[in-house]
Amino acid sequence: MAFFIAMLGIETIKSSIDKIINPEMVSYNYITIMVLVFSIIAKLFLYYINIKLSKKINSTVMKAVATDSISDVIATSSVLIATIVSPLIGFSLDGYMGVVVALFILKAGYEIVKESSGEILGKACDDDLSNEINSYIKNYDEIIIGTHDLVVHNYGGSRKFATVHAEVPANEDLMKSHDIIDNIEKDVMKEFHVSLVIHLDPIVVNDEETNRVRKKIIEIIANIDKDFSIHDFRMVKGETHSNLIFDLEIPFECQIKGYVIIEQINLEIAKTYDNFYTVITIDRK
Repeated sequence: MAFFIAMLGIETIKSSIDKIINPEMVSYNYITIMVLVFSIIAKLFLYYINIKLSKKINSTVMKAVATDSISDVIATSSVLIATIVSPLIGFSLDGYMGVVVALFILKAGYEIVKESSGEILGKACDDDLSNEINSYIKNYDEIIIGTHDLVVHNYGGSRKFATVHAEVPANEDLMKSHDIIDNIEKDVMKEFHVSLVIHLDPIVVNDEETNRVRKKIIEIIANIDKDFSIHDFRMVKGETHSNLIFDLEIPFECQIKGYVIIEQINLEIAKTYDNFYTVITIDRK
């Protein structure tokens, strides 16, 4: 459909330029006007039906058909305007109107190509859907501590796929955790029509020192930037020092280099602890 619309735009530009170079005064009669008006009304009706159907079934194809119809409406309307106005002003508008219409048609064809290629390759869903899925998963708070790295891809229609990391207590029975995760994946499919795959991240929750250090690290990072957050926190204890391993989630638009942020975190940690080393993975969201 995009190809046909683009060809229509190119042919319209060619014929319009020819009419600008070799202008001819348009002659008409009432039958011509009636046919053009009827064509515009019919195409508007087709546009209304197709655009309504495209929204109902979320179809790019029907949207392309609707775009084709509205392109015909604009092209026919330009003919009607040029046919009526040109004799009144003694100047042929046909070619100039045609160029304007052709540019609109080419733009419509480009937008269809852009949207279709996104669905072929897979495109990110809107933030509202991602937030809804995240909130829905966190409702299973008997097993889910937190979620991160949710990725949702839309391939058109009802073809949506997602992956997410879910933090669960490390001391929880693996079979129980797996069973609940299976239920969450099925429930998300029913609720959002998204095929979800959940990766389990076991988190130590019953160690007082680990919990205390995690809380302190969260405070330190929040003081650096309230939009920063951590996940997958682990504390590996040793005789001479302990390693703090975690992922640092920062906004994608943050302009500060990752190593600069890590150095700042290490300086703040050193003010409280003198035997902690960090292994930090930057995760831009």
